[in-house]
Amino acid sequence: MTMFKIMFEAEGIHPLEGGIVRMKYRRDRRSGIPIEPAGVFHYKLARETWRKLAIYGRLAWRGWRIGQKVKNDPGRYDYTDLALEPVVDEEMDKLALFATTAGGSGAVVKRRSEDLARVRSALAQRRRLATAE
Repeated sequence: MTMFKIMFEAEGIHPLEGGIVRMKYRRDRRSGIPIEPAGVFHYKLARETWRKLAIYGRLAWRGWRIGQKVKNDPGRYDYTDLALEPVVDEEMDKLALFATTAGGSGAVVKRRSEDLARVRSALAQRRRLATAE
């Protein structure tokens, strides 16, 4: 998440379009735009690089500090949210995510078939143990 934030803040582009290292060459210009003098180009490049490094460092530090606060919070295991709770069978028929989408209904069918297979496997295991005794 920090890298996504860094790309947006430092580069001003979508995170998936960027990278930390970008090679720039003085002679790589659009047609019609004059080539900058070497000293001006390298000065601008160095200034831009230092600015980006400062942004990278600041945001990485901030992200690390947030991670440490979460990791060291004594009440972190007490946190609960509806999104973290397991889905119960009654919700699989009621929630729009499962009821109205094709992928959701496919997931419901898959989950129920897996549950049925687990029950059958457990029953077969019990029968084998009962006949072995």
